[in-house]
Amino acid sequence: MNRFLILGLLLFPVASSSGSESADATIFETPKVWQASVFLPGSTMRGEGWQIDPTVSNDGIYNTWGITSTVGLYHITGDERLLELIREVQATIRLHEISKGREFAEGFADAGKAQWESIKGVAKDPVGTVTKLPQGAGRFLGRVGSTVKHAVQGQLDTSNTGSPEQAARHFLGIEKAKRLIAAELGVNPYSKNQALQKVLDEVAMVRAFGKLTVNIGSAIVVPVTAGWVLTGTNVASALTQEQVAATPGELVAANRKRALASGISEASFEALNSNPHYDPWTLTAIWNSLSAMAPVDPAVYLGLAAGASTDLDAFFFLRVAQTMSLLQSRGAKIQELLPLSFTVACVTQDGSLIVPLWLDYAIWTPEAKAAAMELQDLATDRKAASVHVVTTGDFSPIAAEQLKAMGIQTHPHSRIP
Repeated sequence: MNRFLILGLLLFPVASSSGSESADATIFETPKVWQASVFLPGSTMRGEGWQIDPTVSNDGIYNTWGITSTVGLYHITGDERLLELIREVQATIRLHEISKGREFAEGFADAGKAQWESIKGVAKDPVGTVTKLPQGAGRFLGRVGSTVKHAVQGQLDTSNTGSPEQAARHFLGIEKAKRLIAAELGVNPYSKNQALQKVLDEVAMVRAFGKLTVNIGSAIVVPVTAGWVLTGTNVASALTQEQVAATPGELVAANRKRALASGISEASFEALNSNPHYDPWTLTAIWNSLSAMAPVDPAVYLGLAAGASTDLDAFFFLRVAQTMSLLQSRGAKIQELLPLSFTVACVTQDGSLIVPLWLDYAIWTPEAKAAAMELQDLATDRKAASVHVVTTGDFSPIAAEQLKAMGIQTHPHSRIP
Protein backbone atom coordinates (compact mmCIF):
# COMPACT_ATOMS: atom_id res chain seq x y z
CA MET A 1 0.00 0.00 0.00
CA ASN A 2 1.40 3.40 -1.03
CA ARG A 3 2.34 5.29 2.12
CA PHE A 4 1.47 8.66 0.59
CA LEU A 5 -2.17 7.89 0.08
CA ILE A 6 -4.20 10.31 2.12
CA LEU A 7 -7.48 8.72 3.22
CA GLY A 8 -8.52 8.35 -0.41
CA LEU A 9 -4.95 7.14 -0.99
CA LEU A 10 -4.89 7.96 -4.71
CA LEU A 11 -4.03 11.32 -6.16
CA PHE A 12 -6.15 10.66 -9.27
CA PRO A 13 -9.86 9.85 -9.82
CA VAL A 14 -11.14 6.50 -8.56
CA ALA A 15 -13.80 4.63 -10.47
CA SER A 16 -16.80 3.52 -8.43
CA SER A 17 -17.29 -0.21 -7.80
CA SER A 18 -20.08 -2.28 -9.31
CA GLY A 19 -22.68 -3.86 -7.06
CA SER A 20 -21.27 -7.35 -7.56
CA GLU A 21 -17.81 -6.38 -6.28
CA SER A 22 -18.73 -5.23 -2.81
CA ALA A 23 -21.66 -5.50 -0.48
CA ASP A 24 -21.54 -1.75 0.20
CA ALA A 25 -20.52 -0.65 -3.31
CA THR A 26 -23.71 1.34 -3.76
CA ILE A 27 -22.51 3.92 -1.23
CA PHE A 28 -19.13 4.50 -2.84
CA GLU A 29 -18.79 7.96 -4.36
CA THR A 30 -17.13 9.04 -7.59
CA PRO A 31 -14.88 12.11 -7.94
CA LYS A 32 -16.41 14.88 -10.03
CA VAL A 33 -16.20 18.46 -11.20
CA TRP A 34 -17.91 21.04 -8.98
CA GLN A 35 -18.86 24.67 -9.33
CA ALA A 36 -16.04 26.55 -7.59
CA SER A 37 -18.61 28.52 -5.59
CA VAL A 38 -19.43 25.32 -3.67
CA PHE A 39 -16.06 25.65 -1.94
CA LEU A 40 -15.37 29.36 -2.31
CA PRO A 41 -17.97 32.15 -2.13
CA GLY A 42 -18.32 34.26 -5.27
CA SER A 43 -17.17 37.41 -3.49
CA THR A 44 -13.68 35.94 -3.15
CA MET A 45 -13.44 34.47 -6.66
CA ARG A 46 -11.68 37.45 -8.19
CA GLY A 47 -9.45 40.39 -7.50
CA GLU A 48 -7.66 43.10 -9.44
CA GLY A 49 -5.84 41.35 -12.26
CA TRP A 50 -6.88 37.79 -11.44
CA GLN A 51 -9.91 35.49 -11.38
CA ILE A 52 -10.49 31.91 -10.21
CA ASP A 53 -11.94 29.62 -12.88
CA PRO A 54 -15.67 28.84 -12.32
CA THR A 55 -15.25 25.05 -11.95
CA VAL A 56 -13.00 22.93 -9.76
CA SER A 57 -12.22 19.21 -10.08
CA ASN A 58 -12.07 16.99 -7.01
CA ASP A 59 -10.12 13.73 -7.23
CA GLY A 60 -11.63 12.27 -4.08
CA ILE A 61 -9.23 14.07 -1.78
CA TYR A 62 -8.01 17.35 -3.26
CA ASN A 63 -9.47 20.14 -5.38
CA THR A 64 -7.62 21.35 -8.47
CA TRP A 65 -8.16 25.02 -9.28
CA GLY A 66 -7.42 27.29 -12.21
CA ILE A 67 -6.53 30.99 -12.10
CA THR A 68 -6.56 33.39 -15.04
CA SER A 69 -4.48 36.49 -14.41
CA THR A 70 -2.63 39.33 -16.07
CA VAL A 71 0.66 37.61 -15.17
CA GLY A 72 -0.20 34.12 -16.42
CA LEU A 73 -2.52 31.12 -16.35
CA TYR A 74 -2.14 28.71 -13.43
CA HIS A 75 -3.46 25.39 -12.14
CA ILE A 76 -2.89 24.29 -8.57
CA THR A 77 -4.02 21.35 -6.46
CA GLY A 78 -5.11 21.97 -2.88
CA ASP A 79 -7.31 24.66 -1.34
CA GLU A 80 -4.54 26.05 0.83
CA ARG A 81 -2.08 25.94 -2.04
CA LEU A 82 -4.65 27.94 -4.02
CA LEU A 83 -4.49 30.64 -1.36
CA GLU A 84 -0.70 30.64 -1.59
CA LEU A 85 -0.93 30.92 -5.37
CA ILE A 86 -3.38 33.84 -5.13
CA ARG A 87 -0.90 35.56 -2.84
CA GLU A 88 1.89 34.90 -5.36
CA VAL A 89 -0.20 36.26 -8.25
CA GLN A 90 -1.04 39.37 -6.25
CA ALA A 91 2.60 39.76 -5.26
CA THR A 92 3.69 39.48 -8.90
CA ILE A 93 1.17 42.12 -9.95
CA ARG A 94 2.24 44.35 -7.08
CA LEU A 95 5.93 44.05 -7.92
CA HIS A 96 5.22 44.85 -11.58
CA GLU A 97 3.44 48.01 -10.41
CA ILE A 98 6.44 48.94 -8.27
CA SER A 99 8.88 48.33 -11.12
CA LYS A 100 6.98 50.89 -13.22
CA GLY A 101 6.69 53.46 -10.44
CA ARG A 102 8.52 56.61 -9.43
CA GLU A 103 10.37 55.11 -6.44
CA PHE A 104 11.73 52.27 -8.55
CA ALA A 105 13.04 54.79 -11.07
CA GLU A 106 14.61 56.82 -8.27
CA GLY A 107 16.16 53.68 -6.83
CA PHE A 108 17.55 52.84 -10.25
CA ALA A 109 19.01 56.34 -10.50
CA ASP A 110 20.48 56.10 -7.01
CA ALA A 111 22.39 52.97 -7.99
CA GLY A 112 23.81 54.83 -10.98
CA LYS A 113 23.12 53.69 -14.51
CA ALA A 114 26.70 52.67 -15.28
CA GLN A 115 26.97 50.66 -12.07
CA TRP A 116 23.51 49.24 -12.63
CA GLU A 117 24.47 47.84 -16.02
CA SER A 118 27.38 46.05 -14.36
CA ILE A 119 25.26 44.89 -11.45
CA LYS A 120 22.66 43.32 -13.76
CA GLY A 121 25.32 40.96 -15.07
CA VAL A 122 25.55 39.19 -11.73
CA ALA A 123 22.88 36.71 -12.82
CA LYS A 124 24.91 35.67 -15.89
CA ASP A 125 28.49 36.03 -14.67
CA PRO A 126 28.38 36.51 -10.89
CA VAL A 127 32.05 36.23 -10.02
CA GLY A 128 33.20 38.10 -13.12
CA THR A 129 30.67 40.85 -12.51
CA VAL A 130 31.80 41.39 -8.93
CA THR A 131 35.41 41.72 -10.04
CA LYS A 132 34.45 44.31 -12.70
CA LEU A 133 32.25 46.53 -10.56
CA PRO A 134 33.27 50.21 -10.67
CA GLN A 135 35.24 51.41 -7.68
CA GLY A 136 32.38 53.62 -6.55
CA ALA A 137 30.16 50.56 -6.13
CA GLY A 138 32.02 49.69 -2.95
CA ARG A 139 29.36 51.40 -0.87
CA PHE A 140 26.93 48.65 -1.83
CA LEU A 141 29.21 45.83 -0.72
CA GLY A 142 30.55 44.23 2.43
CA ARG A 143 27.11 43.47 3.89
CA VAL A 144 27.70 39.83 4.67
CA GLY A 145 31.18 39.65 6.14
CA SER A 146 33.18 39.50 2.87
CA THR A 147 35.34 42.37 1.67
CA VAL A 148 35.61 44.11 -1.68
CA LYS A 149 39.23 43.00 -1.80
CA HIS A 150 38.28 39.33 -1.55
CA ALA A 151 35.54 39.75 -4.15
CA VAL A 152 37.94 41.33 -6.62
CA GLN A 153 40.33 38.44 -6.06
CA GLY A 154 37.48 36.02 -6.85
CA GLN A 155 37.52 34.63 -3.33
CA LEU A 156 33.79 34.50 -2.77
CA ASP A 157 32.77 32.22 0.10
CA THR A 158 30.35 29.56 -1.21
CA SER A 159 30.19 27.49 1.99
CA ASN A 160 26.80 28.90 3.03
CA THR A 161 25.37 29.69 -0.40
CA GLY A 162 25.98 26.62 -2.56
CA SER A 163 27.21 28.19 -5.82
CA PRO A 164 29.34 31.08 -7.07
CA GLU A 165 26.24 32.80 -8.45
CA GLN A 166 24.43 32.61 -5.13
CA ALA A 167 27.61 33.66 -3.32
CA ALA A 168 27.88 36.75 -5.52
CA ARG A 169 24.22 37.63 -5.10
CA HIS A 170 24.60 37.06 -1.37
CA PHE A 171 27.71 39.22 -1.29
CA LEU A 172 25.91 42.03 -3.12
CA GLY A 173 22.97 41.90 -0.74
CA ILE A 174 20.50 40.91 -3.48
CA GLU A 175 19.45 37.58 -1.98
CA LYS A 176 18.82 39.11 1.43
CA ALA A 177 16.77 41.89 -0.14
CA LYS A 178 14.80 39.26 -2.05
CA ARG A 179 14.03 37.28 1.11
CA LEU A 180 12.90 40.40 2.96
CA ILE A 181 10.67 41.52 0.09
CA ALA A 182 9.15 38.04 -0.11
CA ALA A 183 8.44 38.10 3.62
CA GLU A 184 6.72 41.48 3.30
CA LEU A 185 4.51 40.01 0.59
CA GLY A 186 3.93 36.76 2.48
CA VAL A 187 5.37 34.62 -0.32
CA ASN A 188 8.19 32.10 -0.45
CA PRO A 189 11.38 33.40 -2.14
CA TYR A 190 12.10 29.79 -3.18
CA SER A 191 8.77 29.39 -4.98
CA LYS A 192 8.85 27.66 -8.37
CA ASN A 193 6.59 30.37 -9.78
CA GLN A 194 8.86 31.76 -12.51
CA ALA A 195 6.83 34.93 -13.12
CA LEU A 196 7.17 35.78 -9.43
CA GLN A 197 10.87 34.92 -9.38
CA LYS A 198 11.68 37.18 -12.32
CA VAL A 199 10.09 40.30 -10.89
CA LEU A 200 11.32 39.52 -7.35
CA ASP A 201 14.88 39.49 -8.70
CA GLU A 202 14.39 42.82 -10.47
CA VAL A 203 12.95 44.64 -7.47
CA ALA A 204 15.46 43.02 -5.08
CA MET A 205 18.35 44.39 -7.13
CA VAL A 206 16.98 47.93 -6.94
CA ARG A 207 16.33 47.63 -3.22
CA ALA A 208 19.84 46.25 -2.65
CA PHE A 209 21.54 49.01 -4.60
CA GLY A 210 19.16 51.94 -4.43
CA LYS A 211 16.69 53.55 -2.07
CA LEU A 212 13.50 51.63 -2.66
CA THR A 213 11.47 52.33 0.49
CA VAL A 214 7.91 51.87 -0.80
CA ASN A 215 5.68 49.69 1.39
CA ILE A 216 5.77 46.63 -0.84
CA GLY A 217 3.35 44.29 0.89
CA SER A 218 0.56 46.67 1.86
CA ALA A 219 -1.76 45.73 -1.01
CA ILE A 220 -1.75 41.95 -0.53
CA VAL A 221 -5.06 40.60 0.79
CA VAL A 222 -5.81 36.87 0.44
CA PRO A 223 -9.47 35.73 0.50
CA VAL A 224 -9.42 33.36 3.46
CA THR A 225 -13.00 32.19 3.97
CA ALA A 226 -14.73 31.05 7.13
CA GLY A 227 -14.57 27.43 5.98
CA TRP A 228 -10.84 27.40 5.37
CA VAL A 229 -9.00 27.43 8.68
CA LEU A 230 -5.30 27.26 7.95
CA THR A 231 -2.73 25.67 10.22
CA GLY A 232 -0.34 28.28 8.84
CA THR A 233 -1.38 31.23 6.67
CA ASN A 234 1.83 31.00 4.63
CA VAL A 235 5.36 29.72 5.05
CA ALA A 236 6.74 33.20 5.72
CA SER A 237 4.48 33.61 8.76
CA ALA A 238 5.87 30.38 10.23
CA LEU A 239 9.42 31.76 10.38
CA THR A 240 11.11 34.17 12.76
CA GLN A 241 12.65 37.39 11.43
CA GLU A 242 16.08 35.89 11.99
CA GLN A 243 15.14 32.85 9.90
CA VAL A 244 13.73 35.06 7.13
CA ALA A 245 17.03 36.94 6.88
CA ALA A 246 19.21 33.80 7.00
CA THR A 247 20.83 32.25 3.94
CA PRO A 248 19.87 28.69 2.92
CA GLY A 249 23.19 27.44 4.31
CA GLU A 250 22.62 29.21 7.61
CA LEU A 251 19.13 27.69 7.86
CA VAL A 252 20.49 24.21 7.21
CA ALA A 253 23.14 24.64 9.91
CA ALA A 254 20.61 25.93 12.45
CA ASN A 255 18.09 23.20 11.63
CA ARG A 256 20.76 20.51 11.86
CA LYS A 257 21.87 21.80 15.24
CA ARG A 258 18.29 21.68 16.56
CA ALA A 259 17.68 18.22 15.14
CA LEU A 260 20.84 16.65 16.51
CA ALA A 261 20.30 18.28 19.90
CA SER A 262 16.87 16.63 20.08
CA GLY A 263 18.29 13.17 19.35
CA ILE A 264 17.55 12.98 15.63
CA SER A 265 20.26 11.10 13.74
CA GLU A 266 22.37 12.82 11.10
CA ALA A 267 21.07 10.30 8.55
CA SER A 268 17.43 11.13 9.32
CA PHE A 269 18.12 14.84 9.12
CA GLU A 270 19.94 14.53 5.80
CA ALA A 271 17.23 12.29 4.30
CA LEU A 272 14.68 15.07 4.78
CA ASN A 273 17.03 17.97 4.04
CA SER A 274 18.25 16.48 0.74
CA ASN A 275 14.77 15.83 -0.66
CA PRO A 276 14.43 18.26 -3.62
CA HIS A 277 10.68 18.72 -3.07
CA TYR A 278 11.35 20.77 0.08
CA ASP A 279 12.78 24.29 -0.02
CA PRO A 280 14.75 25.99 2.81
CA TRP A 281 11.77 27.90 4.21
CA THR A 282 9.44 24.89 4.15
CA LEU A 283 12.03 22.74 5.91
CA THR A 284 12.55 25.41 8.54
CA ALA A 285 8.79 25.71 9.09
CA ILE A 286 8.66 21.93 9.58
CA TRP A 287 11.51 21.99 12.11
CA ASN A 288 9.82 24.87 13.94
CA SER A 289 6.69 22.74 14.29
CA LEU A 290 8.58 19.63 15.36
CA SER A 291 10.57 21.63 17.93
CA ALA A 292 7.31 22.88 19.42
CA MET A 293 6.29 19.25 19.98
CA ALA A 294 9.31 18.35 22.13
CA PRO A 295 9.94 15.95 23.75
CA VAL A 296 7.90 13.83 21.28
CA ASP A 297 10.27 11.81 19.07
CA PRO A 298 9.50 12.77 15.43
CA ALA A 299 11.47 9.88 13.86
CA VAL A 300 8.34 8.16 12.50
CA TYR A 301 7.16 11.40 10.89
CA LEU A 302 10.62 12.09 9.44
CA GLY A 303 10.76 8.63 7.89
CA LEU A 304 7.55 9.32 5.98
CA ALA A 305 8.27 12.96 5.14
CA ALA A 306 11.73 12.19 3.76
CA GLY A 307 10.13 10.03 1.08
CA ALA A 308 7.95 12.79 -0.38
CA SER A 309 7.93 12.26 -4.15
CA THR A 310 6.06 15.39 -5.27
CA ASP A 311 5.63 19.01 -4.23
CA LEU A 312 2.10 18.04 -3.17
CA ASP A 313 3.56 15.44 -0.79
CA ALA A 314 5.94 18.04 0.63
CA PHE A 315 3.07 20.45 1.31
CA PHE A 316 1.10 17.61 2.89
CA PHE A 317 3.89 16.83 5.35
CA LEU A 318 4.34 20.51 6.17
CA ARG A 319 0.66 20.75 7.10
CA VAL A 320 0.81 17.49 9.06
CA ALA A 321 3.71 18.85 11.14
CA GLN A 322 1.89 22.13 11.71
CA THR A 323 -1.33 20.32 12.66
CA MET A 324 0.52 18.16 15.18
CA SER A 325 2.11 21.27 16.67
CA LEU A 326 -1.34 22.88 16.84
CA LEU A 327 -2.73 19.80 18.59
CA GLN A 328 0.09 19.87 21.13
CA SER A 329 -0.33 23.59 21.80
CA ARG A 330 -4.03 23.08 22.51
CA GLY A 331 -3.53 20.38 25.10
CA ALA A 332 -3.59 17.11 23.15
CA LYS A 333 -0.57 15.85 25.15
CA ILE A 334 0.95 13.74 22.37
CA GLN A 335 3.23 11.02 23.73
CA GLU A 336 4.21 8.99 20.67
CA LEU A 337 3.89 8.84 16.89
CA LEU A 338 2.92 5.67 15.06
CA PRO A 339 3.24 5.02 11.30
CA LEU A 340 0.31 4.59 8.94
CA SER A 341 0.69 4.10 5.20
CA PHE A 342 -0.72 7.57 4.54
CA THR A 343 0.36 9.68 7.55
CA VAL A 344 1.18 9.31 11.25
CA ALA A 345 -1.07 8.60 14.20
CA CYS A 346 -0.52 10.56 17.41
CA VAL A 347 -0.90 8.64 20.66
CA THR A 348 -2.11 10.92 23.44
CA GLN A 349 -1.65 10.65 27.18
CA ASP A 350 -5.17 9.23 27.64
CA GLY A 351 -4.56 6.48 25.08
CA SER A 352 -6.48 8.05 22.19
CA LEU A 353 -5.30 8.08 18.59
CA ILE A 354 -5.39 11.35 16.65
CA VAL A 355 -4.58 11.30 12.93
CA PRO A 356 -3.60 14.65 11.33
CA LEU A 357 -4.48 14.99 7.64
CA TRP A 358 -4.19 17.68 5.04
CA LEU A 359 -6.99 17.33 2.52
CA ASP A 360 -9.69 19.42 0.86
CA TYR A 361 -12.85 17.34 0.47
CA ALA A 362 -12.67 13.58 0.96
CA ILE A 363 -15.35 11.29 -0.44
CA TRP A 364 -16.04 7.64 0.32
CA THR A 365 -14.20 5.36 -2.10
CA PRO A 366 -12.93 1.76 -1.80
CA GLU A 367 -9.47 3.24 -1.13
CA ALA A 368 -10.84 5.48 1.60
CA LYS A 369 -12.45 2.46 3.21
CA ALA A 370 -9.14 0.54 3.07
CA ALA A 371 -7.33 3.44 4.76
CA ALA A 372 -10.02 3.65 7.45
CA MET A 373 -9.74 -0.10 8.08
CA GLU A 374 -5.97 0.28 8.50
CA LEU A 375 -6.58 2.94 11.15
CA GLN A 376 -9.27 0.79 12.77
CA ASP A 377 -6.84 -2.16 12.99
CA LEU A 378 -4.18 0.06 14.60
CA ALA A 379 -6.73 1.31 17.13
CA THR A 380 -7.68 -2.28 17.99
CA ASP A 381 -4.04 -3.33 18.41
CA ARG A 382 -3.35 -0.36 20.68
CA LYS A 383 -6.66 -0.66 22.54
CA ALA A 384 -7.18 3.03 21.81
CA ALA A 385 -9.56 4.90 24.10
CA SER A 386 -10.92 6.80 21.07
CA VAL A 387 -9.96 7.50 17.47
CA HIS A 388 -10.00 10.93 15.83
CA VAL A 389 -9.13 12.33 12.41
CA VAL A 390 -8.28 16.05 12.41
CA THR A 391 -8.21 17.51 8.92
CA THR A 392 -7.64 20.92 7.40
CA GLY A 393 -10.57 20.25 5.03
CA ASP A 394 -13.83 18.31 5.24
CA PHE A 395 -15.51 15.00 4.48
CA SER A 396 -18.58 14.32 2.38
CA PRO A 397 -21.66 13.42 4.48
CA ILE A 398 -21.37 9.79 3.34
CA ALA A 399 -17.65 9.60 4.20
CA ALA A 400 -18.24 11.16 7.62
CA GLU A 401 -21.09 8.75 8.32
CA GLN A 402 -19.06 5.70 7.28
CA LEU A 403 -16.11 6.75 9.43
CA LYS A 404 -18.41 7.33 12.38
CA ALA A 405 -19.86 3.82 11.92
CA MET A 406 -16.31 2.47 12.14
CA GLY A 407 -15.71 4.30 15.44
CA ILE A 408 -13.64 7.10 13.89
CA GLN A 409 -14.57 10.64 14.90
CA THR A 410 -13.93 13.37 12.33
CA HIS A 411 -12.89 16.95 13.10
CA PRO A 412 -12.93 19.08 9.93
CA HIS A 413 -11.22 22.44 9.48
CA SER A 414 -8.60 21.66 12.14
CA ARG A 415 -11.11 21.65 14.97
CA ILE A 416 -9.35 20.11 17.96
CA PRO A 417 -11.07 17.13 19.68
